[in-house]
Amino acid sequence: MRKSLKSISKRKWIVGGLLFFGGAALLTTGFATWVIGTQILSDRDNLNIVVDTAKNESISISAELSDNSIHLREKVSQDSSNPDQIIFTDNTENADFEIKFSKITIECGVEFYQRNYCTYDSQTGVYTPKTFDLSIKFDMSGTLLESLPASQANTLEDLTQNIVVKNQNIKFVNDHLQVDASGNAVTSYQYIDIDTDKITLSESDVTNKWTDASGGFKQLVITDKVIKFKWGNFFSYRDHTDTVVNNGPAAYYNNLSKIKGSSWRTLSNLQKVEDEINAMNAVFTPTDSSKKSALALEISLPEVINA
Repeated sequence: MRKSLKSISKRKWIVGGLLFFGGAALLTTGFATWVIGTQILSDRDNLNIVVDTAKNESISISAELSDNSIHLREKVSQDSSNPDQIIFTDNTENADFEIKFSKITIECGVEFYQRNYCTYDSQTGVYTPKTFDLSIKFDMSGTLLESLPASQANTLEDLTQNIVVKNQNIKFVNDHLQVDASGNAVTSYQYIDIDTDKITLSESDVTNKWTDASGGFKQLVITDKVIKFKWGNFFSYRDHTDTVVNNGPAAYYNNLSKIKGSSWRTLSNLQKVEDEINAMNAVFTPTDSSKKSALALEISLPEVINA
């Protein structure tokens, strides 16, 4: 029996190849509106004329990536002396869970810039850029393909929703994490998750970096920022100290084998392990072989986080 189990456990898993974060412009979020409202009273020939002025309150964010892919993989060696180990890999590298923005460009109307990112000296009438920290937030949501040119979108398959594990792909229903680290019940599982949910801009990122752009806009260019991802809570478990840990699929399944014991290591359960991993492979593999799997990453407007 042991020989049969070890034979099954040697099957490697390589999931999806890579996830592609598309193109030069990742996502643009925000709003672009003209706010009409400030009234100026003019007196000419005894005729009162109320004139509305226009304020440019528009803002946009664009992003360019120098590293636009992450690789789902593990480097886990076989330990023949460990009877609890039921899964290992033949990969030479661990997961590559980072992407890098070569440039993030924020462009906004002058009035928006003055109101949100400047202090105003009423005596001198001078607006001075604020030097306290700003924060740009990231979230894996939205639809990637709608934000890209058709020529580029046609080469991608948006798999954003597939980060959530579908019920039919959960074979160990009661053995995945039930309560998270905060004590809340886990209602859904993810294969991968974003680890860097925001970039905090330091004074050096902002001070003296706002420039005048064409059309009466102000522009801030931020360079070389890294966003990190991690394995999702589908592979989280509680260790012997009741601490929630997540070191990837192999650690999860080998821990499950350890706590369940030898009677759990049946052909049926080993098949379930393979089924769960293969299901992850399937959902991150485009149905059209000519396309690359893609995830959407939303960028939120810069927020002031310190007054």
